[in-house]
Amino acid sequence: MHENDGGPVFSSRNPTRASAARCLRAAGTDVVVLRRDSMDALREAVDEALRPGVDALVVVGGDGMVNLGVNLLAGTGLPLGIVPVGTGNDAARMLGLPLQDVAGSCARVISALADGGRVLDAICSRFQVPSVCWRD
Repeated sequence: MHENDGGPVFSSRNPTRASAARCLRAAGTDVVVLRRDSMDALREAVDEALRPGVDALVVVGGDGMVNLGVNLLAGTGLPLGIVPVGTGNDAARMLGLPLQDVAGSCARVISALADGGRVLDAICSRFQVPSVCWRD
C-alpha cells in the first residue's frame, strides 16, 4: 500500500468478493486488496495498512470480517464499509444493508463515504468473572 493514496483497504478471499474491488474502482475509488491465509495474518496486514492517508476500511465477507473491521477501527475515526457476502451476515442484516448484492453494497459504501455515512457507538468492556463452584 502506498502511503497517502487515499483509498480504502479491502479484504477478499474469492472471485465473488473480488468483484467488489472492481465495483469500487469503477466508481473512481482507489482500492488496495489485502488477502491472507488466516484471520490473524489479515488482522496484521490491515493494521499495518491503516496508516495516514487511508480514508476507510471496506470489508467484504460475513460477520467475521465485520468483527475484524470494527475491532481494528475502534478509536481511529475511520469509517467502515461493509459488503456483506458471508453466510450469516447478522451484523449487516441488523444494519439494514443489502445482502449478497455486491453492486448494491458497493454503491451504498460509495454513497456513505461521500455523505458522511452513519455513526454508530461502540463500547469496549473487559471484566473478570470470579470462579464459581457448584456443590450438591
